Amino acid sequence: MMRILWRAVLLSLLLLFGLLILFSFYRFIPLAQRCAARRVWSRLLLAIGGVRLEVEKPRGLIADSPMLVVMNHVSWLDIFVLNSVLPSTFIAKSEIRQWPLVGWLLMGADTLFIERASRHAVRHVNHRILERLRRGEHVAFFPESTTSDGTLVLPFHSSLFAMAVPRKKGGDESGTVLLAPPRVLPVALRYFQYDAPSLIPAYIGEQTFLESVLAILTARGLSVRLRILEPMLPADAEITRQMLAQMAHRRVSAAVDALA
Repeated sequence: MMRILWRAVLLSLLLLFGLLILFSFYRFIPLAQRCAARRVWSRLLLAIGGVRLEVEKPRGLIADSPMLVVMNHVSWLDIFVLNSVLPSTFIAKSEIRQWPLVGWLLMGADTLFIERASRHAVRHVNHRILERLRRGEHVAFFPESTTSDGTLVLPFHSSLFAMAVPRKKGGDESGTVLLAPPRVLPVALRYFQYDAPSLIPAYIGEQTFLESVLAILTARGLSVRLRILEPMLPADAEITRQMLAQMAHRRVSAAVDALA
């Protein structure tokens, strides 16, 4: 009981410290320093929550150029798992803004929120994705659009893949010029408890956010395995966002299965 109490106190202090940073000087520091702050803060969050992080990534992966990061979605922890390795601007559903403390943190940490009920929300967010990519930021989202229990990967929605599809414009004798899209970086994660796949961190069903936090704080032996895959750069000018979403889904789904 004492261990859980200490974890809860430390987590509360970390959240308050994060809010203090975000609403004081965070927006006035360079991008590299903001990314470093997110990485350190996220690793502290995982450590306080008792979640050990294991990372696998391709040898020689260069993540200097901005990429569109797509990952399967299991828990509210997912954002911090990725940020602890590859700090990114996240696209999240607008409901997350209502989460206690964590929602406020995401609001201040460059998160792009999308109103799922709005007909024009995707078009608006796509413009903002392009702005962030041009600023040199990685942009990450969960194509499943909801959480799963982590044992399988739900179908990917394709709308936000539009930024990664080669676009055409007129301008030369051949009729079109291809505009270089960002690379798509597929990422897979899976949670474990004592090296066996675990559903404890999964934020699903009728579970409340507070119940999810308490389930994680009371658990022992939790870990998360994050596998960063090879970046995808579609060379085919005729590829569609639906095709790209299917390709990313196959890679992420295979990686999730392999992690188990």
